[in-house]
Amino acid sequence: MKKWIIGSFCVLAAMVLFIELFIPSTLVVSSVEMTRCKAAAAFPFLSDEGQWKRWWPDSSQRAGFHIQRLSYQAVDIGIRNGGQTLDSKMNLLPAGSPDSSYLHWETQIHCGWSPADRVSNYFRARGLKREMDGILGQAGLFLDKSENVYGIRIWEGSTRDTLLIGIRAVQVGIPTDQDIYAKVTRLKQYVAEMHSRQTGDPMVNVLPMEDRRGTYRLMVALPVGNRIEGKADVEFMRLIPGKYLITEVRGGPGTVDKALSALKDYIRDYQRTVMAIPFQVMVTDRMQVADSAQWVTRIYYPVM
Repeated sequence: MKKWIIGSFCVLAAMVLFIELFIPSTLVVSSVEMTRCKAAAAFPFLSDEGQWKRWWPDSSQRAGFHIQRLSYQAVDIGIRNGGQTLDSKMNLLPAGSPDSSYLHWETQIHCGWSPADRVSNYFRARGLKREMDGILGQAGLFLDKSENVYGIRIWEGSTRDTLLIGIRAVQVGIPTDQDIYAKVTRLKQYVAEMHSRQTGDPMVNVLPMEDRRGTYRLMVALPVGNRIEGKADVEFMRLIPGKYLITEVRGGPGTVDKALSALKDYIRDYQRTVMAIPFQVMVTDRMQVADSAQWVTRIYYPVM
């Protein structure tokens, strides 16, 4: 009987010692997720509870979390867990890749001094860790896609069309589709006259003139299969096949303007250097398709 009591006491003492050694009085709970998104672009989605529903769809789960304070690329988040409110901090940290960042989220759980409390809080911490990992995983998947962050899919590439013929013009008022396609028709006629061939869709660029209010510079170009000498209003151009940020959108002029604005935001966030003015490729023939909602436009922004 004494041996059984002594044995039980030894086992209990060993358990208490194990808990004291391996479950500290304060547990640090942290989660890390890498995302292919710069911190400057990711922060607005993490620091605004109104944006959480876009990447954190479970509204019942979101109810246990709320923003307490904001600081530079960091969000203090209160967590209601097991009847307690825990303070936590989510930081956006630079990653090894220049176009990525780390999401780091950390909190602490005070386990108390009694072995029973420490064991109970240890399992609470493990459950909270799984929850935090799941939340950051959803955030990372959302931020990985440029269409979620900027509203358009953006990729980097080049162009196969390097030989062009084009027409430049200056006119009062924003050039209409009729203005643009009149020049496209002229270029197509010139291609036929020179026994060449068109190798791609028409390109266009419209820029307001800073020194002449309400006046615009218009350039329309066609890719061709060989070098063609210019004549009169038609000139030969060579496009440098460098790096371009590229997107493709469906819709009218308003959609294109939003895409251009989003590309500028992307360039700012990723600190890219603009090498030249962007241009649009009119994939859809606007004269043949009346519904502007069906127009497809590809935008190229030359950058370094």
